[in-house]
Amino acid sequence: MNIPHHGGDIYSYEQFNTGELIDFSSNINPLGFPDGLKSGIMDRFEDILAYPDLEYRELKQNISDYLKVNKNNVAVGNGAVEIIDAVISYFKRLILVEPCFSEYRLRGEVHKLEIISINSKEDLKIPIKELKETIIEGDLLILTNPHNPTGFTLTKDEILEIYMHVLEKDAYLLLDEAFFEFANLDYNSIEIFKSLGFSNVGIIRAATKFFALPGMRLGYGVFDDEMLEKINKTTLPWTVNSFAVIASNYIFNWDYINKSREFIFHERSRFIEELNKIKGVYPYISNSNYILIKLEGISENMVFQNLLKNDILVRRCSNYKNLFGTHIRVAIKTA
Repeated sequence: MNIPHHGGDIYSYEQFNTGELIDFSSNINPLGFPDGLKSGIMDRFEDILAYPDLEYRELKQNISDYLKVNKNNVAVGNGAVEIIDAVISYFKRLILVEPCFSEYRLRGEVHKLEIISINSKEDLKIPIKELKETIIEGDLLILTNPHNPTGFTLTKDEILEIYMHVLEKDAYLLLDEAFFEFANLDYNSIEIFKSLGFSNVGIIRAATKFFALPGMRLGYGVFDDEMLEKINKTTLPWTVNSFAVIASNYIFNWDYINKSREFIFHERSRFIEELNKIKGVYPYISNSNYILIKLEGISENMVFQNLLKNDILVRRCSNYKNLFGTHIRVAIKTA
């Protein structure tokens, strides 16, 4: 069987498991969606009888309140990938540090961009010097922070070093921060770039992962006026559904956010500690809700198949460039 491009593909494996499949391949908040969301949607269920607001005023206001930005800087989409696709469509050259999220390359190919692939360092960290040497005027550089699949995060100084070079070259930096709330960081990239007017930089986040709403398809981002105008010209009308608009009144709940972060921080440390006790298993130190594991003495496919026989689904990583069939990715779950 071909390896899916994404985690969470339980449907392709239902025929192979004997009971209820436990999905460790999907990086969704194990605490589930916030309290009040289900009843809130039911209270406004009849909203589906009308088209969503074309301007998404309610949704953008809720997002801007959460992110502490002007709502005129907010873009929304049918998942983060719709916004990513819109941004990619305006460039001719795309720079990727691989391994990385497969959709960047796929969308670049759809829009016929020249794709420049830079290999990560041996420890899978970003080679900043090589990256800076590669960027030229008009390039689009996409970086994931926290990185997928490693869970690594950039420091504030690293982000600023890369950004200042992008700015100098008149290129564009797109930060995909779909896993941002899972990370324990001493900075907020939106706050950093707000003071710079989001010039030559866009930041994307989503309700999918942290707020446990993959089926709702709600992505959002922060951009300057020029990029927002381009995104709005590209995206189709009404791509965000009424339930996602309603959800924005409930998901940005700080009690839920803090509880989720506390759980992930604790379980992540505990999980890595336990994995380090297993011979031939080498976890990378993640700052997200998943852990990339390097395997020695056994193939990823053998581990995958043995776990699947026991109704456990993990993410095989051999279709990530440079991971060579020796890695799996495992999400942090509740008991």
